[in-house]
Amino acid sequence: MIQILDNPAVRAAGVYIALLTLLSLVLALGVVRQRYRTRVLLGSGGDEQLERAIRMHGNFVEYVPFGMALLIVLSILGAGVGTIHALGLSLFVGRISHALGLAGLVPTSAGRGLGMLLTWGNLLCGSVVLLLLALG
Repeated sequence: MIQILDNPAVRAAGVYIALLTLLSLVLALGVVRQRYRTRVLLGSGGDEQLERAIRMHGNFVEYVPFGMALLIVLSILGAGVGTIHALGLSLFVGRISHALGLAGLVPTSAGRGLGMLLTWGNLLCGSVVLLLLALG
């Protein structure tokens, strides 16, 4: 167990998992804020801002757990620290970009497109690397 804790790749994975968890809390708080504003307890009540907040958080939780799992298992199976940083950073930036696009804080199609490209690219590349390490 001590060897795992001394592994720089495991520590790097921990950094991105912590950042992603904090981002999830920020997005969840956005939903709570909108629910308080609209007094809608379930669903979106037809409010566009609440619907956006719900989807920003919902989309995050639909993809990020897979990315986190990849980071953990890859770091334990011996992926290099550079691989973990590339995957962790692309997932983190992708999720921020997607949320900003959905929020309308950057051009919607550009933010969401970049976010999905980085997220799906992350999951695809991480899965391929994991298969190679697991089977090799």
